[in-house]
Amino acid sequence: MLANFELVTLWMRSNLEVPERGRGRLRIVLPEGQEVTFLQEFEVDLTQYLRFRVRFRLPGFPTGGPGVYRFKVDGKTDTSEWTEMFELPIRVVFQPQNSD
Repeated sequence: MLANFELVTLWMRSNLEVPERGRGRLRIVLPEGQEVTFLQEFEVDLTQYLRFRVRFRLPGFPTGGPGVYRFKVDGKTDTSEWTEMFELPIRVVFQPQNSD
């Protein structure tokens, strides 16, 4: 089954006085533990503004069944390794349909 989903992230400079630039990526961990890197890496440009919004429009992600799906967003700079910035757990529950 595929479900449409949209996730919006807001990035902010770690030091408000210092412009920054880096990369980000989205990973999804399925309830059974399998990890999926869902999108290509994306640019995070904080050189002109203090904040930067990234909108993920997912035309569908695999829902293998009910459980907790963990959306993880990672970030890195030219001088750092990938670091998990945050995790958003989403619990998927299927409701039985009435056949009436």
